[in-house]
Amino acid sequence: MLARLYRNLIGRFVFRKLTLGIGAALLLVFVLIGLLTYYRFYGLLEERENDLLKVRTELLREELADLITQFKRETIAIYPLSGTPGYYSRFLPEGVARTEEEAIAERKYFTGLQSYMLERNANVMSVLMYRGADGALFHKSRYPSAALDREFDLTGLFAALPQTYEYPFIGRVDGLYGNIDRPLLYLINPLFDFSDIRADNATGYFMTVIDSRTLFGKFMPTEERDGRVVIRQAGRTLLDSREGEELSEEVMLRASADIPAYGISVAGMVSKASIQGRLSEITLLIVGGLFAIWILCMLLIHYILGFVTKRLRGMTQHFKRVQANPFAEPMEKTGNDEIGDLIDRFNRMTRELQDYINRVYVADVQKSNAEYLALKMQINPHFLYNTLESLRMQAVVGKQPEMANKLFYLGRLYRWLLKTESEEIPVEEELRYTQYYLDLLLMGKTKQVELEAKSDEDLRDCMMPKFSLQPIVENAILHGELEKADDPFILLKIGRERETGARLIEIWNNGKGATLAEQAKLNDWLNAKHVIPTEHLGLKNIHERIRSYYGDAYGLFVNSLPPEKGFSLTMKLPADSTPRGAHKHA
Repeated sequence: MLARLYRNLIGRFVFRKLTLGIGAALLLVFVLIGLLTYYRFYGLLEERENDLLKVRTELLREELADLITQFKRETIAIYPLSGTPGYYSRFLPEGVARTEEEAIAERKYFTGLQSYMLERNANVMSVLMYRGADGALFHKSRYPSAALDREFDLTGLFAALPQTYEYPFIGRVDGLYGNIDRPLLYLINPLFDFSDIRADNATGYFMTVIDSRTLFGKFMPTEERDGRVVIRQAGRTLLDSREGEELSEEVMLRASADIPAYGISVAGMVSKASIQGRLSEITLLIVGGLFAIWILCMLLIHYILGFVTKRLRGMTQHFKRVQANPFAEPMEKTGNDEIGDLIDRFNRMTRELQDYINRVYVADVQKSNAEYLALKMQINPHFLYNTLESLRMQAVVGKQPEMANKLFYLGRLYRWLLKTESEEIPVEEELRYTQYYLDLLLMGKTKQVELEAKSDEDLRDCMMPKFSLQPIVENAILHGELEKADDPFILLKIGRERETGARLIEIWNNGKGATLAEQAKLNDWLNAKHVIPTEHLGLKNIHERIRSYYGDAYGLFVNSLPPEKGFSLTMKLPADSTPRGAHKHA
């Protein structure tokens, strides 16, 4: 079924197959481009995410290092250094409040002190101070709702700390607050009697608590769940943002930063799935964009091929017209491309075919004319001359001199026409017999046409084709309505063309003129190649005779002249050459 559909809809049409092939090739190219773009974008996003992960991890490390450094400063401020009195004495046994008023004042003092500490340390959640002499605990939290769990063994936490000088001690504490279930990070520094500092002689403890949510928020916003932060110290995990979840590090990007002084490492991770999730939006844009481009390409290809097939259909229709009529008008050229060149070549072939048909037809006509002329010449021309002479003498006897003159002109004209000595004669001879012809043509008319020639040369030395003026004179009288002019006049001006020396015979009459458009049309018609002329037969024959004698550069040319100025044409002949070919006869 698919094969049949292909044969019916595509197989018989080369341009449809071309469109299908181009479309499939473009689709394959766009799929490859899409895949390459996808993997390239994935690589770029992974590289960008990795750089961002390193920055986030480094920022968290710096934040944690700053917290430790600031905690150490707060610890140092407890002791009398650089001229400050310090308040470490409040943690000594003698610093214990003795009365209720002293206890109230003491608690007020520590509350204010811890409030200032929280103001100076924006990322600290709580500050605790513990005095070992009486077990007093002074606590201040940034969260008003944070309440210490009374069952939490804070004394045990302090007692479990190493008795070394490598502090602050950093660790994790769970359950310190009854209403906070997330892990917390603590920084603890033991307090000593300034006069008797020994690792096993701590008089109290200074402790700050850091909310893990605050630290994790420094790494990534709370709404992002595709990342993970792990803070370790000496191989033990202090904080893990996704504690309890099994995540393969093969599907995670990882960056780490260390605080060597405290053996702390901060590891930041982000899931590669998040990159693919963000890439899916880009993928949709890429696929949509490439599909839109593919559609546009197919529309453009369809338009271009439609334009080509339209021109080819036009050529096919023209071929059918030429098949029916070889002399159909040439096909219009619609572009300067390969199809335009094909049209040019076909038009040239058609013109050559028309020329060939013309040559064959003209050869047949000339053959028929030659046969007719041979038959005609078999009649004794003296019979015609004697008959005309007898008629002329009867007119003379009958005292009809006008008729006698006309018969004389007719006899001379026929005798001249039947002479075959040469097809090229002097202009003077052509004018003389043209005058005979004109007198016979206007016989019985009221107006006579004056014929005049002007030339700087001797008209007996100027040669022209025989019987070439008579058809022009006849055309002036019939088409130019020369008889209607007040003083009918035909003027011949004989001169030379300046550039080539060719002989120019300008023939002008004061009859009815032609418009410029008609003049241009007549020029085109004279130079057109028709099998059988349908009008101006005499002019066309003269033009073709001159071109056949002397070449295509010569012939009749209509001059541009306003209609009210009459009508003028020029006969162009070679300077002093004789007609080409055999034109002389015995």
